[in-house]
Amino acid sequence: MLTYQVTMREDVDSGENYFAKLAVRRFAEGEMVLNAGDRLDHLYYVEKGVVRSFYIDEKGNELTINLLKVKGVFPLSSVIAGKDNIYYFQAFTDVEVKITRTDDFLKYLENNCKFKGIILSRFAIGLEGYLVRSFYLIKGSAMQKVASTFIMLVSRFGKKTKDGVLIDLPLTHQNIADLAGITRETASIQIEMLEKERLIVRNGRKTKIINYKSLSKKAMVGEDGSLLNLSF
Repeated sequence: MLTYQVTMREDVDSGENYFAKLAVRRFAEGEMVLNAGDRLDHLYYVEKGVVRSFYIDEKGNELTINLLKVKGVFPLSSVIAGKDNIYYFQAFTDVEVKITRTDDFLKYLENNCKFKGIILSRFAIGLEGYLVRSFYLIKGSAMQKVASTFIMLVSRFGKKTKDGVLIDLPLTHQNIADLAGITRETASIQIEMLEKERLIVRNGRKTKIINYKSLSKKAMVGEDGSLLNLSF
């Protein structure tokens, strides 16, 4: 339990009342929220916006691990595993987060079965998506990596329009490259090919998927005709 009594109403609200009591902290787009190696005394709850988690390898290359949406909690995986945090967390858009002491959150989680189930479900879904994406990063061609990145973004940030699906997230070519695990130059070539084939339309940092079926096929079928029939 926390220092105050947790009521049954909080269980009904699935933890929302717990976070409602916390103060909001704002981070501007591009600002670091948490660095690799920082102490895990606190956990962060995304109240508004999107937070990017990424890893920097020994050569200085960045690989985006996840894009955390509203209600995401980080760095929860490191806390649960009892490991040091090796990831960076950066405001991908302007964000608002609520910060709680790790011990308080874990005590609350322990005493709220419904909320624990929700957190574990989100964690499992995120892990499954990461494993599928990792398979594409290892086995896929450059086109498959970029196409599957767009498919993943549609599943998480897609909004239907009259002529397609809008990815409601500002994306540069570098952002897409980081998600696909390739260089910006390679990503730009693949993006331009998809635009020429009228599978996607880019307008500034916004992307609209015009032909989802054909884009999915691009993600599944390799240059040698091999099939990666995996879905996010």
